[in-house]
Amino acid sequence: MFGQLLRSVQRQLGRAGGLALLFGLALFFVPPEGWAQDSGSITGTVVDQSGAALPGAQIVVVGTRRGSTTDADGQYTIEGAPTGEIQVRARFVGFKSQTETIELGAGETATVDFTLVSDQLGMEEVVVTGSFSERSKMESSVAVTTLNAAKIEEQNAQSISDLMKSVPGLWVESSGGQGGNNVFTRGLPSAGKLTFVELNHNGLPVLELNDLDFGNTDQFFRSDKTIQTMEAVRGGTASIFAASAPAAIMNFRSKTGGSELGGTFKLEAGTAAKTRPGRLRTDFNIGGPMGEDWQFNVGGFYRFDEGVRDPGFTGNQGGQISGNVTRFLDNGYIRAYGRYMNDQNIFYLPVPLRNPSDGDPEGIEGFDPNYSTFANLDASKVRLPSSNAKPGQPNFVTRDLTEGIHPELGSSQIDLVLDITDRLSLENKAKVMQTDLNFNAAFSLGGAPLRTGEAFAEAIASREDAVSGVSDFNYSFASQSSSSSDPLAEGGNPFVSEVGWWHVENDLSGFIEELELTYDGVELAGTHSFTGGLYVSRTSRDELWQFNNMLLEVEDTPRMLDLTITDNTGESFRVTQNGLSQFGGNHVRSSGTTTITAGYVGDEWSVSENLRIDLGARLEKSVFRGRVEGAETIDIDSDPTTLFNNGVQVSSDEFTTFNDSETEWAFSGGFNYSLAEQYAVFGRFSRGFHMQDLDDYAGRGSTEPITVFQGELGFKATTPNYGLFVTGFWSTLQDQQFSAQAGPNNESVSFTADTRTPGVEIEFNGQYGNLNASVTSTIQDPTFTEANTEGQTVIDITDDRRIQRQPRFLVSFSPRYDLGFATIGSEIRYVDSRFTDAANQALKLPDYVEWNASVTTTQGPVTVKLTGSNLTNSLGLTEGNPRTGILEGEQTGNFVQARPILGRRFNVSLQYDF
Repeated sequence: MFGQLLRSVQRQLGRAGGLALLFGLALFFVPPEGWAQDSGSITGTVVDQSGAALPGAQIVVVGTRRGSTTDADGQYTIEGAPTGEIQVRARFVGFKSQTETIELGAGETATVDFTLVSDQLGMEEVVVTGSFSERSKMESSVAVTTLNAAKIEEQNAQSISDLMKSVPGLWVESSGGQGGNNVFTRGLPSAGKLTFVELNHNGLPVLELNDLDFGNTDQFFRSDKTIQTMEAVRGGTASIFAASAPAAIMNFRSKTGGSELGGTFKLEAGTAAKTRPGRLRTDFNIGGPMGEDWQFNVGGFYRFDEGVRDPGFTGNQGGQISGNVTRFLDNGYIRAYGRYMNDQNIFYLPVPLRNPSDGDPEGIEGFDPNYSTFANLDASKVRLPSSNAKPGQPNFVTRDLTEGIHPELGSSQIDLVLDITDRLSLENKAKVMQTDLNFNAAFSLGGAPLRTGEAFAEAIASREDAVSGVSDFNYSFASQSSSSSDPLAEGGNPFVSEVGWWHVENDLSGFIEELELTYDGVELAGTHSFTGGLYVSRTSRDELWQFNNMLLEVEDTPRMLDLTITDNTGESFRVTQNGLSQFGGNHVRSSGTTTITAGYVGDEWSVSENLRIDLGARLEKSVFRGRVEGAETIDIDSDPTTLFNNGVQVSSDEFTTFNDSETEWAFSGGFNYSLAEQYAVFGRFSRGFHMQDLDDYAGRGSTEPITVFQGELGFKATTPNYGLFVTGFWSTLQDQQFSAQAGPNNESVSFTADTRTPGVEIEFNGQYGNLNASVTSTIQDPTFTEANTEGQTVIDITDDRRIQRQPRFLVSFSPRYDLGFATIGSEIRYVDSRFTDAANQALKLPDYVEWNASVTTTQGPVTVKLTGSNLTNSLGLTEGNPRTGILEGEQTGNFVQARPILGRRFNVSLQYDF
């Protein structure tokens, strides 16, 4: 993998980029005196209101990169501090920051002590995401949510997507497992994935292309003990700082070590399906000094997990390791990051449910909706015709369902931060990445999700011209010799289901370079800080799709079925082979590159002590080049009675090329006004965009950008007892094209529409004695305002129909009580009902409540924690079947397909901090 990464670096950077990267590495070995200026030292202590030491507090010289971290006694020392009148600021998680002004002479040592007071909602935490300079949440003019390492631990999240649920304005469907989940922001409609959201790691995208089919960005990153904070900026400046992510930026920032060696080791065990043991995970993180002017941090995890839904094999297995090294200079620092991930994860898809007249779907006998999945050991290894098969030459390849979503990824990044003068600063980030992704999963298909054995045989006869009705049929289990006309007599129901066995390969590589210059202290009707930046990236992708279908019984651990049919003429037809009912139902192969060049400018204008105005603009050009391979349909064995291989799509060896470019612009303007030390209001308007991507040029979407307009107006309050952050928002987009595969034959349907969503986001945290309580809530009204179906058979979606898959209300209430010897915590989450289709005519997903809880005790350096998720085994449905419900009149009778949240699970962990 690292050899591939180095070759990718060479391809993506070229000669000039390679020299730039080598220059950044060389800077590690420049002696600090090469950057030296007149300096002094600062020392002191940081304590809370009771006088107790605060180990791990951060102390910085404001306007510089010089700083330190307190030791176990709350003491710190900063070497190489600039001389003259300077400000020194202390920060600590859960406390308000404090700033002191001192006069420091060359060679002198000054003593500065701090006493910090509680900060309930982290309003004083410094945010760097979506901002031209470091600002606290109280000073910021954007809607922002932060989770520090302690808050991340409190979430008890099972995936990156679970962590995002703590951010108001986001509706997260995390029922797919570790990756491949869907995030919707402020009612903006999409087919899923993270279409309008950019997932960042240390300020740069995890993957530049955030809307690829079978390439959700949450598949390429995991949260572990190396993460210091998660910062989530919604709307506003996301349009300026991110490519094609106008709705939100989710930035995970790594720990970077401190002045003393320290770390964490954690061992965690948990339950799998039906609460039986089946999960082990180990985490570690260690960081500290590496001698004078050097710091390091390294950590990661490894996990073995059968999964909450039981496929009969290990659902999740693998891990991640990441690290960084920092070289401090007298006027800045150089930091190098590296990350390697090799993780296999099962992907959960919608399951069949009964759809009674009261509209509250329920499970089917023999198939547990909380713990079952169509992924199964019986279908784990299959032999399929290759993409270059020919009649009589299948050229079989073996595919492995146990591999699931399997990214193997390597990335490296170098940051250079310098204070060139007292006013001029420079920040440069460069990153390369390489990943090979295999995606294997059992997908729900369109049409009726369940049929009896006889009904399925008749359905085959109806869709196959060569079959003249059904006079007889015979089922057998593909892995067994026994046979029966009703092979499900052994199980809890008489049904069979045709399910997709889909294999996708996505090989991705890329390079990102961002250079930013900031000039402070310009006096003009107040004080201005001007920033200019240049952003360049190049991402390459090679993809291959091979879709197949299989026939299964509908049981907790389903087996593959073989079926033969005798028609009314006496002819015998083999519908399946080894349980596979269709080889090569869809073949796609394409390759391409996306090159992004963008420039942005910003002005942070301090009009007065209380009022600050922010303005920013971005101009971006994206270039798309590549080719798409055609497909042809063949009969592998030229035998019309073997139905499973009569319509196999394979490579046609003919290609069409594309070479296109698009230029777009974004603007954002906002203000923050301090009403008093504890209260502030802010507002913002922005115009952003989402560019097309390589999928669209492969014929799976519109090759036109999407324009997004957003407005925000908010109120912030912070007191010793509570913190409150309320944001009213309005979002709209115009002429977005929607497309999906629908129906029994996965036909492609599309329409264009305008949307509008007004709403309110609420964050509250209060401390009352030993009780701490937090509330996160979103109230919104996502609707279509106009649509154009262009003559397709799509139900009318005008008249303010609600946007599909979007709830109107999301509320999370999380109380925590400190018993002295332990802390008990709980989370009650309410999700409003949603529609599965744009017409609001198919399945309506009912509202649901999810209950999670935890008990934590810390004795010295040891912490023991017990957590439980979905304690009531709520059948909360997060999505219907994306491949049904769009075509007019497409209903599925008494049965539907939907994806429930994961069933009840318990975890216990033992953590040692040093």
